[in-house]
Amino acid sequence: MSQVEPDVICHSMLKQAVHDQGPRGEAGKIAEEEGIPFGSIDNNKIEQIQGLEKLVNLVWLDLSFNKISKIEGLSNNTKIVDLSLANNEIERIENLDGLTELQTLSLSNNNLTVINDVFYLRPIRFPALRSLVLKGNPVENDEENYPLMPLAILSEISFLDFKMVDSALREKGLEKYEIKCLETKDNEIKEIKMGEKAEQEAKEKQDRVNAFVNHVPQLFDLMYEEDVDGNIINQIPEIMEVVENFKESINKVCTTIVEEGLVRLKTRTAEIDDLIESRNAAIDNANTRAQHLVDEFLALQEANASSEDLSKKIDELDNELMEIEITLNEKIDETIKEFERYFSDMCASFLEYTSGQYTKIREIQALHNERMQEDSQVQLERFIKNDVPDDFSEEVRMRFVDKETVTNALASSHDAHMLAIDTSEDMLNAQVNSKRESFMKMIQDKELTRSRCRYKEIANLLDHFREEMYNLED
Repeated sequence: MSQVEPDVICHSMLKQAVHDQGPRGEAGKIAEEEGIPFGSIDNNKIEQIQGLEKLVNLVWLDLSFNKISKIEGLSNNTKIVDLSLANNEIERIENLDGLTELQTLSLSNNNLTVINDVFYLRPIRFPALRSLVLKGNPVENDEENYPLMPLAILSEISFLDFKMVDSALREKGLEKYEIKCLETKDNEIKEIKMGEKAEQEAKEKQDRVNAFVNHVPQLFDLMYEEDVDGNIINQIPEIMEVVENFKESINKVCTTIVEEGLVRLKTRTAEIDDLIESRNAAIDNANTRAQHLVDEFLALQEANASSEDLSKKIDELDNELMEIEITLNEKIDETIKEFERYFSDMCASFLEYTSGQYTKIREIQALHNERMQEDSQVQLERFIKNDVPDDFSEEVRMRFVDKETVTNALASSHDAHMLAIDTSEDMLNAQVNSKRESFMKMIQDKELTRSRCRYKEIANLLDHFREEMYNLED
């Protein structure tokens, strides 16, 4: 038996398939006379991939035989395993980063001309990719690089253009592109490290957000964000040194706040986990007891008990199931209330701690303001004597016209700094209180929804049992 060589589906193949497998007899004659609209076989209307955002569980997607010119719109479809974009007008391999589970990719009969695009598909991005189809693209005509380059670079694929990879051919490709492969491996290592660093930074940022302190490290910059006078005065070299010391002192306290916030985040997270675990354990225990009672009733029902016994048992089951749920509600409500008191205490304690730290920051600002006044008076005397560099800007000179001008500028700077400190503390307080309120509301709403659903389930179950009993009586 001769083996059929796999090939890419194309228009002529479709016509041959219709001819070989099409209608026979009278229907076949009619088809031959009237003709078969082969154009309708190819869906040639789609020009852009869109509208798939909500299909997050999509595993297989076939958009072959269209007029798609660009791969896009698939960022949410991260579970796709098999993707066919054959017979389109695609020019580049791109925008598939989220499809890390991709195993099969068909891009046959497109307009791919850049052979280096295969680097995009390397294992670091698509570790599961095993089958790739590029046949029918201009890159296939690059006899110097195709198929050796794809085989060398894509070391994990097992099939290329529907053919199992020839190990000897791959070895030839690896030998030819040894330097490129080594460079690719080095780039992948760098990319992995960059990815790990980005993930770590993202995690650290999220931890700071959850700890309510993500904005705190920016406090020094916030102080000078609206401080026009301070930014101008700080251009004087001697004052720059004073400001650097001031910055160091502010950042030191801010770091302390962040570190303490992260420590307390761990404590809060542990308490939240304990609450959830305790709640789930209570629910599981109640469900087990309820299921035992239902099983007892079903056993009685299967034993063909009398309607009178079943009716009595249903009433008992109603009371017992409701009692279990009521007891569970009371236990969970008490647990939530106890947690709320403790959670509120934790939040209040943290706010008390940060209040003390912000007081330190205000004291540092006050001392800095005093130092700035002293140093600015020294600078004022230099300006009066015209003993200053010629390259000082006009803005700087305008702040040192006289004592009153300097004093007003420093007062404006001090006010801007105090406002920034107040804003930072207010933001932290608001985040803590908002989180406390939103989390407690979330856990209470979740329990209320669960309880209502449970009562409804009990009522529906008992109605079902009663209806079955009445049907038996009839």
